[in-house]
Amino acid sequence: MKSTLIIATILYAASFILGWSIANAQGIFVLELRLGFANAYAWLHQPFKTISSAIIQSIFPWTQQPPSIILPLQTPSLSRIQTMEYLAVLSLVLFVMSLLYAFAATTLPGIVPVAGTILVGLVATVEGVALGVRSSTAAQFLSPFEFVPNIFLLSIIPIFLTFISEILTSSAGFHICFATVQGEHGSRWLSFKDAWRDTLRIYVLAVTLLAIASAVDLIGYGVVLIVLPFF
Repeated sequence: MKSTLIIATILYAASFILGWSIANAQGIFVLELRLGFANAYAWLHQPFKTISSAIIQSIFPWTQQPPSIILPLQTPSLSRIQTMEYLAVLSLVLFVMSLLYAFAATTLPGIVPVAGTILVGLVATVEGVALGVRSSTAAQFLSPFEFVPNIFLLSIIPIFLTFISEILTSSAGFHICFATVQGEHGSRWLSFKDAWRDTLRIYVLAVTLLAIASAVDLIGYGVVLIVLPFF
């Protein structure tokens, strides 16, 4: 299990560096590469974004009104309690969707022998590059502004925790795939079952990290939309 965790960590770290690099590089090839990764990232996340939007719109019908409402900041008629309710539901929905995405995209492909390793690796690469590009872009955008430590921490902690959880779930995907190829106990089926038990333990930590990330997100939005307007 340690070996798959190391593999996933190296892959995500290398992809992050690649994303950061192409975000700061110039040239037609670099732009095409960046667009390709952006399209792949959007394609991976689109089904889960669609489901999230449908759930939110069913609970809060006013989000269907044009123009597209991203945050309650655009609807001053809402009370602070209503705003907090919206943010709480939004955080819960995004937490569940993040967990489903992590399982479906980074772990479940591991059940496919050999090809599962490639699929998990491709998703890890796309996620790492996307995070590298977004981090570089955010750093360039924030550099001219006065540094606000508390707001910065509320923004970066959820990203960091989600990144760590995806490394864990990807290592689980690698572990499951390796178990289908080589049987450590003389039986591939026994190794496969043991790998899923290991995956369950990993997901306890991954779920905890995603829950903390959602809570920090909720606090961050609450500070920006509810607390700061008083000052």
